[in-house]
Amino acid sequence: MSTMMEYDTGPLNWVRGEIDKALKAAQERIQAFRSDKSLTNALRLARNEVHQVSGAIRLVGLEGAATLCAAMEEVLGGVDDESIEQGAGLDAVVSSLDGLSRWVTRTAEGRGEGELALFPSYRSLRLAQGAERVFEGELFFPDLHAQSATSTPNAEPNPEEFRAL
Repeated sequence: MSTMMEYDTGPLNWVRGEIDKALKAAQERIQAFRSDKSLTNALRLARNEVHQVSGAIRLVGLEGAATLCAAMEEVLGGVDDESIEQGAGLDAVVSSLDGLSRWVTRTAEGRGEGELALFPSYRSLRLAQGAERVFEGELFFPDLHAQSATSTPNAEPNPEEFRAL
């Protein structure tokens, strides 16, 4: 969803406490790993925290934000298995955690600017993964089930209307 004008913030506010707690825990686990590299399990635990955030966000219909979480999970996994450079990867994840936390707060308060506002964070994660090109459309999930105000759901077409045209 590119605009948040019609987004019902109620469900997000119901899960916001859990999201905030998991985002903070992920940041703390990454900080612990950075302080002591022998705490290799901290990265896996941070990844689990981000996965919890992803599930909660997906539950309330914010697919673009869930895509950002998936990218964070992938980068954490890559840093853990050493296929992604640790410094750049963790910097991108920490910055994305901060950005997502602010975005969730604004969105829950009805001041959100849409999921495309997450693109800078998403882009940094994808670049850390070695992506050559990253597009805003990767975070855009329009509601294709929306109907116009003049349409009637499941109404049979009236042949007389077509003849009049």
